[in-house]
Amino acid sequence: MFRNLKILELTQPMVLSKSKFFRRKFIFLVNRKKRLK
Repeated sequence: MFRNLKILELTQPMVLSKSKFFRRKFIFLVNRKKRLK
């Protein structure tokens, strides 16, 4: 349990930056679809 928490703590920054990147990409794709309509 504690070991998992430690790993989570270490990977958290990476996960956050990845989700930020994906969110930006997702918004970009949504805007593109809206323009096509």
